[in-house]
Amino acid sequence: MIFAQKRPFVGLKKENGSIAFCAKVDKEFLDLKENCKILDPYYIETRYPLDFPIEYSKEQAEQAVDLAGEVVDFVKRKIKF
Repeated sequence: MIFAQKRPFVGLKKENGSIAFCAKVDKEFLDLKENCKILDPYYIETRYPLDFPIEYSKEQAEQAVDLAGEVVDFVKRKIKF
């Protein structure tokens, strides 16, 4: 969304930083905040793996896939992809 709007990208390190940034263009992005909050730990684990990987249940994995799909679908609608 940031790039689709031809806005400059700046590093976003705080929680929901990207959501807040996109919400400046479109307030509906705030609807994704809870999904992203739930998905955030999955990102962190893949980006910064621990010596002992975290195990997720099948239900947690299915929820993460569903939530990520909702985020992707939302963004695609917004950028007319």
